[in-house]
Amino acid sequence: PLELTEDQYLNVWDCGGQRVFLDVLPAFLTSRTMFLLMFDASKDLQKKVDLVWNQGGISTSLGTLDISRQDLMIQWMSCISASLSNKAEKFHKAQNSQDAVTIPPFPRIVVIGTHGDKMDAQKKNGITSKLRS
Repeated sequence: PLELTEDQYLNVWDCGGQRVFLDVLPAFLTSRTMFLLMFDASKDLQKKVDLVWNQGGISTSLGTLDISRQDLMIQWMSCISASLSNKAEKFHKAQNSQDAVTIPPFPRIVVIGTHGDKMDAQKKNGITSKLRS
């Protein structure tokens, strides 16, 4: 098992996929950020995003966004990529040395599809292909 010392910590930020967080997200991204983009893979990626408020076991529909699930995921990935790439570029310029690179030139984004138990292998492969393109 990994032993943690006093100076090691983990911060977790759950944005819930809400678009309002796209504007504030860059403030929370650092060179050590690993972003987990989770989505319900059993739902159609081309379908518009439904806004639902869940509280106390009660779900309330707030309407539909004029954007597909796939496009919303792309917006999130683009925001993360642009923010961390800008930070890396600024760091490289400030260091003025190629051997002092500590910020990777790319963000670490892991895309996780949930509800795989509700899909057959063909649908899983189709979603994987869509995300890779």
